[in-house]
Amino acid sequence: MRASLVMAALLVVGCGKGTPTYKVGVNSLSVRDSGYYYTDGHFDFCQGGGAGQMLLDFVDYDFICDPMHPAARDSQLPHIELRIILTIGVAPDFNANTAYPTMKPYEVQTADCVTAGAPAVAQFLHFTPGLDKPDSTVTASSGSVTITQFDPTKAKPLKGSFDLRFGGDQVKDSFSLFNCN
Repeated sequence: MRASLVMAALLVVGCGKGTPTYKVGVNSLSVRDSGYYYTDGHFDFCQGGGAGQMLLDFVDYDFICDPMHPAARDSQLPHIELRIILTIGVAPDFNANTAYPTMKPYEVQTADCVTAGAPAVAQFLHFTPGLDKPDSTVTASSGSVTITQFDPTKAKPLKGSFDLRFGGDQVKDSFSLFNCN
């Protein structure tokens, strides 16, 4: 089922705007796949953040979370990734008024995710060949992330947009992501 949905999404995207490319500093990311993850924990994506975190992940390889294919990341090549981490609260209530993820924009703030978190943190990561940990992480200095569709059952894609500033570089786009967990 997921493979059919992904194929349909690829056909729609393929006829439209094509492969998005984001540039921050000297690094450029040509997005090959994307998806989102959700955790009830504090420490999974941003250790300094609150409970209930969502990771929007944009990568330069295929099959980030397709159950029909293993991830096609070649560890012997450099790798670039854009991660957006939102603190949305714990399922199923997410927060006291059950409005998370909120439909108002999340304010992106600088946070190191080790000692501090924020409602939204964006990171542009570079991985040297052979390494599983990034050798360079550029954190967005400001911006916003807006969620326009969230389905707690994970049957429908997460939809929204982001407008991020990494110093003098701007990364702006809309997204429609399937759940990876």
